[in-house]
Amino acid sequence: DLNARARTDRITTAGGVTGPELVLPNGERVSAGDTVITKRNKRTLSMGGTDFVRNNYRWTVNKVNADGSLLATEITRGVSRVLPAWYVTAGFLRLGYAYTHASVQGMTVGTAHTRKGTAHTVVPDRMTRQDLYPTLTRATDGTHAYVILGGEGDPHEVITPDALQPPT
Repeated sequence: DLNARARTDRITTAGGVTGPELVLPNGERVSAGDTVITKRNKRTLSMGGTDFVRNNYRWTVNKVNADGSLLATEITRGVSRVLPAWYVTAGFLRLGYAYTHASVQGMTVGTAHTRKGTAHTVVPDRMTRQDLYPTLTRATDGTHAYVILGGEGDPHEVITPDALQPPT
């Protein structure tokens, strides 16, 4: 949902979709300007030297080609390459505006070579402390946690069973 909302905001700010759109197997739509993330290592898709397309690489889509492939630039390294249609249609790509708690392990948001790193984490009531820790410790300059509380949203409903006896 966060990816879809971020894409909608990007498109609205840009004045609409420019160029063709591609529908991914998961139903997400992708067009030029979108941020996507690769979800499968593929050693045969070289990025120069010994590097290759890897799981959790983030890309900016430059162009959606007629054959279903994407011309994209990997954000960290600045390397451009075509992500072939067979890779895209196999479900190895998704919108990459938001990460899951599992995919942030080993990441650092913000370094000397990038702009300041601030993380925003949505914390649902079912998230465990093992899931929460990596999401709260990835950023160099700040972390914002948005905690989803149980109940019906009534501001007078302060005392709930989950508030008295938290599940974790």
